[in-house]
Amino acid sequence: MNEVGFDYASAVGELLTRMTCDDIAKALGYRSAGSIHDITKKGRIPSHVHGELLWALYHDTFGRKPPMSQGQSAGRMTVRNSA
Repeated sequence: MNEVGFDYASAVGELLTRMTCDDIAKALGYRSAGSIHDITKKGRIPSHVHGELLWALYHDTFGRKPPMSQGQSAGRMTVRNSA
């Protein structure tokens, strides 16, 4: 199992309540919303840089850290980006 920094799909899902896929894609530096759909529909893990940008966008939007992955919430992984 790969260690991930947070639950990317849940974070994007929550962001979609405040902005469009195109807005999220642009904020993360993607060329199209297809990359956002890959995260939410296919479970794709973004690159490290895109993951950090997603973390920052989520934090700036909601004022809190993104949701933890299942492994983190079960105590099996270390939370990253804990600023």
